[in-house]
Amino acid sequence: MATQANHRPLAILEDWQDGSMPSSNPSAAVKDRNKEETQDRTRTTKPSTAPPPRPAQHVADIRHVLQYQDSTGRVIKTRTSEIPFRNIQNTDTINNDGGGAQARKQKPPVFEIVTTVETASRNDNTTELVQHRRPQTLVLDSSDDSESCVSYDDDIVSTYDGRPGRRQKGTKKMIIHSPHLIAALNATIGTYPDIDLLHTTVSLPAPYAALIHNRAALFSYRTAQPPSHDPQYAATTAAHIDILLGYLDSIYGARIREEEARHCQQYPHTPNNKPVTTFNWIWLLYKPGEVVYKQVTDIWTAFVIERVLMGQVSNKNTAAPYICVPGGPEADVPQGITCTVEAWAVQYSQGRMRRRTERFYIRSFSGERTVDSLQIVPAAYFAEDLEAQGGQTMAELQIRMGRLYWELVQQPTYQHYDGLSLDMHSTKKGH
Repeated sequence: MATQANHRPLAILEDWQDGSMPSSNPSAAVKDRNKEETQDRTRTTKPSTAPPPRPAQHVADIRHVLQYQDSTGRVIKTRTSEIPFRNIQNTDTINNDGGGAQARKQKPPVFEIVTTVETASRNDNTTELVQHRRPQTLVLDSSDDSESCVSYDDDIVSTYDGRPGRRQKGTKKMIIHSPHLIAALNATIGTYPDIDLLHTTVSLPAPYAALIHNRAALFSYRTAQPPSHDPQYAATTAAHIDILLGYLDSIYGARIREEEARHCQQYPHTPNNKPVTTFNWIWLLYKPGEVVYKQVTDIWTAFVIERVLMGQVSNKNTAAPYICVPGGPEADVPQGITCTVEAWAVQYSQGRMRRRTERFYIRSFSGERTVDSLQIVPAAYFAEDLEAQGGQTMAELQIRMGRLYWELVQQPTYQHYDGLSLDMHSTKKGH
């Protein structure tokens, strides 16, 4: 028996080494072992249910963020997505779980599109989006025909809870995180009113006028970067510029191209083939830093644009920041909306040459209007009258008069001028 036990099959000895109890019947143990091997082969043919290796953290090019705030401005709920939130249903109920700490832990994208919407508080420690009705606001829903929704794609998200005087608004802004893109903006834009390009992140309100006004310069910068940029840095910068310009084109491209076609003299159906504009997009004509002409006492005077505001003018003689109304000339423009252009000129005061800032107001109008009929005309669209201007362009005339003005304010000085100080023939008369 001992000999028989010492000659057990090798499989049984392996069972011992594995720590399993061998069978007292050698033949039965062999059968059990063969059965286990068959089961092992069967298991190897089945797909593995083990979780795959964890991939590297995915970073979106654009992150869309939806923030819900209470009446005090405290962020109650944050939602994030790599694609735009198309519609916000008014029946959505969200948990009060803080202000999006998980999103802040993620690696930042090239830029974020942050929409903030006000919510109504409830007694069960939750919040819900207030009941929506389509209001007469600065921005109408452009991608939604349901009156119970608010369109995330709008520049201004407006909500209304049905009570008189209780209108709540949400705002939309872009937060740029990419240092490559911020450096490109510094190189192409330089300075722009109310935009700070010296921080690690840059915030711009919709409709991102600083980017739209300088999109051509950004496009050129892609292939004309400084030689100090190594190939990898230049490629990353170009890629981030493409992402930004692609987003702007997807949101505003068609409407901007339509408006800029109106600015061309060959635009069909315009009076005398003159450039025309719509009030919704009139701010495209007024880029900060460019020259405009304004008639002052019947004399064309040059001004430099400082900033442009679109909104309702308050009693304090101020206007709301940039607000863009989607749609073409057929879109309704709310009453009381004004385009306010702040511009400066140089004047002699108290022994010094100083800047003098003035505000010019263009009231809202429907349809189209010729650019040269506006009270402030961009230099690029000024209708030249060489005969009245002494054979000079308006730019040449302004430079000549500016030099003469500079010479006159030098002290001591003496100048002799033979001519009219005021054109009496063109002076407006009447009561």
